[in-house]
Amino acid sequence: MPVTLRRDGSLNDVGNRDNFLGVGDLVIRCVREMFRSEAPSGDERPVVCARSPNPAPFIDSTADPTTYNIYVTATDTFDRFAYQLAHELGHVWLGPENTCGVVEAIAEAVSIEALGRASLVAGQDFGVPAYPAAFGAYARSPLTDAGFLERVPPEVARAAQDGRGEDLRLFLRYARARIDGARATATPPDFDLRTIGAAALRSGSVCWPALTGLALMTTVPRVADDRLRDNLPLNYGAMSAAARSLLRRMGRCCGTGLAVLELPAAGAAERPLFTFTENEVTFGLVECDWPELNPVAARLGGRVKAWSEPDHHVV
Repeated sequence: MPVTLRRDGSLNDVGNRDNFLGVGDLVIRCVREMFRSEAPSGDERPVVCARSPNPAPFIDSTADPTTYNIYVTATDTFDRFAYQLAHELGHVWLGPENTCGVVEAIAEAVSIEALGRASLVAGQDFGVPAYPAAFGAYARSPLTDAGFLERVPPEVARAAQDGRGEDLRLFLRYARARIDGARATATPPDFDLRTIGAAALRSGSVCWPALTGLALMTTVPRVADDRLRDNLPLNYGAMSAAARSLLRRMGRCCGTGLAVLELPAAGAAERPLFTFTENEVTFGLVECDWPELNPVAARLGGRVKAWSEPDHHVV
């Protein structure tokens, strides 16, 4: 799966072209190592990179069925280029003909993981600039830099920064409808949820090969023309146990119901559940089955705001 930069003028003005090619080869190597395969299902189509005509990067695997055309906006720095390329390569292994909020979060996790791996080898003699520190810093930037995670409750942002996977899992269950309604061209709040989903997935070790082809396992059959589909629902029951175990970190495939309680602000932080404030209301999240809902709410001093059913069909 070689990487080339399109020679039609769209990237010809990129300085140090050979080093951009070297970074591209390094990123593909890291993604291959993650998924333990040269290409998904033996698909060895070349990757051709070009400057995106849109405000956001994207992948097109259908206009030319012999090529993965990846369009990036980052043509100024190697770290941004690597980050965007790794995200779109994540879609190659996940299945590029469908995307949704969960798939976008997994692709984000792929880009963060790939840059972390690249930071360990970028300084070695691969014909790649010695930018290991820059790669590592850019991979951490969505959790550390100002301007990120400003549209999620601060308690959630801190949980992501601290790597508290269980708290993130509960919040992602709470935000599930917002995530499932997100589109690939999401507004900034949805990008924050994507970052939270990526942090939740990476809160433990990840068996990346278990996620290969996940985006193509849908409850609605895809038509044969292979065009990109936006938000085809995923069929979790068709996935392997290993994939479902990973997706549980992202608030999917959970075998217990979720109670959303409205709590009095005073003393809420000491209660044995994840609490956060949204629109000046303090909410608590706790997993329980329906018969336990009212006793749990009474014990915690909260009012039941909502209850979500468990995912019976996938546990």
